[in-house]
Amino acid sequence: MSSSNSQSPPDHIPRYGGRAESFKRQNTADSTRSTRKRQRTESFLVRARREQESARPRGHQEKYPVYAGLSWEALQGYLLKRWPNETFKEERRDDNWVFQTPEPLTEKDKAEINKLRDSISQGRRDSVSPEP
Repeated sequence: MSSSNSQSPPDHIPRYGGRAESFKRQNTADSTRSTRKRQRTESFLVRARREQESARPRGHQEKYPVYAGLSWEALQGYLLKRWPNETFKEERRDDNWVFQTPEPLTEKDKAEINKLRDSISQGRRDSVSPEP
């Protein structure tokens, strides 16, 4: 009897360069018949961050106290005059008007809003005061 190490592979498995043909390395290159471009997959983390950023509202969140005497209509009127192509949703949270602006309100914007508030509240005082 001869040892099993010295035996050659069975006749039905052809030899190729010292290895069996069935274990030959396969080509992994792109097909020449394909017209699609190969897309690189992105990691789940990168995709999740991108989707979170796109879901976030654009712009800056601002707030103005409701009790200061400025109605939403007046505030919205100022915002629309400042940014005519934007829409502003009325949202009241914890006695504040909360709204999104394309850019932060400047000190000049805040001063203009306060002037608007003062002119409205001044008009109310005159009309509400009792007659002598």
